[in-house]
Amino acid sequence: MEMGEVSIAHEWYRKAEERGVTPDSIESELRSLLARMTAEKREEAIGELLTDPVRYRWLQKKPVGKERRRG
Repeated sequence: MEMGEVSIAHEWYRKAEERGVTPDSIESELRSLLARMTAEKREEAIGELLTDPVRYRWLQKKPVGKERRRG
């Protein structure tokens, strides 16, 4: 992933999970890697990872809306 080979990294994480690595550990590693990327590379990596929208649903952008105020 750090080298820009997102599709290879994606497959590597799938195999790691099959071998017992927890999804939380993978998410933590990915968050760390994404944080160190340039904005352009980060968006590219997220786009590729989201080809599996269930596994990487935490990467999906949440819509920004108005907060409800209670009076």
